[in-house]
Amino acid sequence: VLDAWDLGWKERARQLLYDDPAAVNQLYGEWDKTLLHVAAERGDEELTRLVLGAAPDLRLKDKAYQSTSLDWARHFGHSGIVELIEGFRPPK
Repeated sequence: VLDAWDLGWKERARQLLYDDPAAVNQLYGEWDKTLLHVAAERGDEELTRLVLGAAPDLRLKDKAYQSTSLDWARHFGHSGIVELIEGFRPPK
């Protein structure tokens, strides 16, 4: 999903998440970051919305800092992403 997003294939990234909802919690890189961690680090609100639409597990923590994606958004000062994550309500 992240590779497709980074290549500018946003519709493909959406389709990949639709086809495999568990991919929303896939871990990336040596720090085991989720897509939402990456979005928070980059300040990418569009990616954040895509990820939240796939109902991620907000409790997941990275391996290096043992922090959630919300912690990362706060650390990097991305208030828009903080608001998006705090306002997220998983589907029932």
